[in-house]
Amino acid sequence: MIQEHSSLLKRLIELSKVDASLARIKAEKDKCENELADQLLVLQDKDKELSSKTEVLATEQERYRKEEKRLKEENDKLVERRKALNTFSDYKVQQSAQKEIEQSAKQLTAQEEKLLQALDHSDMLEKEVEELKTWLENERETFQKFESDTRAKIDSLQTRLTEKETDRSKLIDSIDKKDIVQYERIRTRFIDPVVPLEAGVCTGCHVQVGAQLMLEVAKATMLVKCRGCGRFLYLEQNPTDNAETLA
Repeated sequence: MIQEHSSLLKRLIELSKVDASLARIKAEKDKCENELADQLLVLQDKDKELSSKTEVLATEQERYRKEEKRLKEENDKLVERRKALNTFSDYKVQQSAQKEIEQSAKQLTAQEEKLLQALDHSDMLEKEVEELKTWLENERETFQKFESDTRAKIDSLQTRLTEKETDRSKLIDSIDKKDIVQYERIRTRFIDPVVPLEAGVCTGCHVQVGAQLMLEVAKATMLVKCRGCGRFLYLEQNPTDNAETLA
């Protein structure tokens, strides 16, 4: 019976280490995928911004060209009207026409000033568009390298996950179902359902256990749970086992 429980405990310890490793690998894989998604989202947002600004710029430039053409036509008309002043024989009619021309010239000047302001804004927007294009070109190159490296890392992590899942399946098959049920209940709370005792302290929750519980753990005649966190407890047979990595 003691040997049976000892063998069960060893398999549960190994399963716990596999599950802890799985949790860490999954967390790392999720982190990589999230970072990749975040970087891609930034580029997509900038692409939308560039598209929007380019559209606005095209609209403003077209409006500017139409307004510039209209003002040129209006200015040409004023020139012709000024030339026609000398053809008026009636002085009063000539004076009235002169005032109308001056008023129209003032309005035209005001419109030309607005057109210049629109041109300044268009130039500023064009500069922003060019800067954004340059930024996107550089960021796309950086992202391509980042994406390539990250996807390679994700693939590697997935390979490790698959290997660990295979190891886990084999261990599950070697453990009695009722023991797995207990184990899985603990795993819903902790990534490491089985932890060692060190100097009478549970390494999972850092609670000091009593002498009687330590004795039960040392005997290994049954599965013993920590009264603090509920994890299964065991004593390391070899102190160097603590140095084992879970990667």
